[in-house]
Amino acid sequence: MNKIKFVLLSFILFNASPSYAMENASDAFNDGRTVPLIVENGGKNCTGFLYTEKIVLTAAHCLFDRINKQQWSQQYVGIPGEPYSPNNSVKFAIDKTFISSNWKIKDLQDHSDTDDFAVLVLKDYIPVKGNAYIATKEQIDRYAESQAMVTNIGYGIQSPSHQQNDFTIPKFAEFPMVQNSVIEPLIAQIKNYNGGNGYYGMKIHVIEKPGGPSTCPGDSGSAFYIKDNNNFIYLGALSWGFGGAPLCSGNGWRTGEMYMGSVAAYEYKYLIEDAEKYIASKIPAVAKNEINTATPNSQAKRSILKISIKCYKGKSIKKIYGINPKCPKGYKVKV
Repeated sequence: MNKIKFVLLSFILFNASPSYAMENASDAFNDGRTVPLIVENGGKNCTGFLYTEKIVLTAAHCLFDRINKQQWSQQYVGIPGEPYSPNNSVKFAIDKTFISSNWKIKDLQDHSDTDDFAVLVLKDYIPVKGNAYIATKEQIDRYAESQAMVTNIGYGIQSPSHQQNDFTIPKFAEFPMVQNSVIEPLIAQIKNYNGGNGYYGMKIHVIEKPGGPSTCPGDSGSAFYIKDNNNFIYLGALSWGFGGAPLCSGNGWRTGEMYMGSVAAYEYKYLIEDAEKYIASKIPAVAKNEINTATPNSQAKRSILKISIKCYKGKSIKKIYGINPKCPKGYKVKV
């Protein structure tokens, strides 16, 4: 049981100690959507997704100081897709935050994750290219069934031992989705690991393998998304995971792989709509026809269902991309 607590704490307990950026992953500059979420002088950071020019999506637990049970003051967002330096980076102030009324500031020993999703409204605009859409439940189910590769880009403050001193470079990785039927047999162990005090509410899961990329605490709030040309299909914000994780996440009660979870963003579209209304309410009437502040499309673009899968045959690997990709004869999908 103590091992379980250790793994969960490594993901959801944030304080003044440094966190670590995604390991074994490639640098990801200028993606245009991923932003560092910064607590000024707090020694803590997370990651967010620039959904529109003024809206950032992230995990709710990134906004709170769990030790003092209050929301962090002086939070900022950095420039998307660029390295973040605590001392000299450009910072964008946050005007207002939107979270579920069911969210509560958890005790340190309460590892529940009810409604771990937040919408941030910026005071100033950050230009974006392309459009972002919230994936529907039907899309997510189809992605999971096909073991689609989901993109994840995260920020973290690495320690000197990770050779990154005082700045953070965004890291890019892709993880295969896994169906909830794989996760369900393990959830009971999480719910009961601390006398029934833990509630597990994740709806979306990816799997991390030993030797491959590994998410770490500084990546909380980063997006799970699938990109089709300039369209970002947003699934949810990285929350936390469980298992015997490779690299920075330590060894846990299950050996081998690590499952990372997220709530489903489509269940919190009302928060995005509230944020859009708030933005619109602050625009003078004469300017409302000149500035487009609304989400490009509050409904997921149903025609976009393209996904990618990896097919294996011995040492041969083929990446198949399409609306309903299937492996060639003799090849099999492998997670």
